[in-house]
Amino acid sequence: SVLFLDAGYKVVAIEPNKEMREKAIALFGHYPGLHVADGTAENSGLPSSSVDAVIAGQAFHWFDAQATREEFKRILRENGIVVLVWNERQTLSSFELEYDELIRKYGRDYVKLNHRNIDLAHIQAFFRPEPVALQCFDNKQVFDFEGLKGRLLSSSYMPVAGEAGYDAMISDLEILFRKYQAGGRITIHYETKVYSGRLEA
Repeated sequence: SVLFLDAGYKVVAIEPNKEMREKAIALFGHYPGLHVADGTAENSGLPSSSVDAVIAGQAFHWFDAQATREEFKRILRENGIVVLVWNERQTLSSFELEYDELIRKYGRDYVKLNHRNIDLAHIQAFFRPEPVALQCFDNKQVFDFEGLKGRLLSSSYMPVAGEAGYDAMISDLEILFRKYQAGGRITIHYETKVYSGRLEA
């Protein structure tokens, strides 16, 4: 959202989680073009024909595709676009492979909830009969240990403090970080996938 706010666009951030809405306001409420609202992809609460673009970042795999499609069609203006974005974590380096194993070991329903379960066929079905364009970009995040820990805990399928497996998971993460860090930093590489298209009128 900040990228669009910085570019001068008005942004309506739809978020069903109260804590996430409050955090967005705390961090970015100083932008005059930002409006944070309680809602979902299937029931945004926005007026009909009110937006030029709908953008879902790292979220579409949670949506009810058919209900979401109807809602997006309702709120989009004529010739409005839909953009679906994922950062797909790579497993190319030894660290990335072991980090993925750690997630599989401790993550609850990780395989079931993984965004990789949404493939091109799912995306094409969402936009059909209109075409969908795919662009891919190399991306990376560089973390110290606290940043890596925060990144791990930001995934909804990982245990949090006080839950079973949390202490062992953090201990394993510390071992993994010490093994592969360079200069107190670790890098996770991503492929950013951007799907874009229009929905039939």
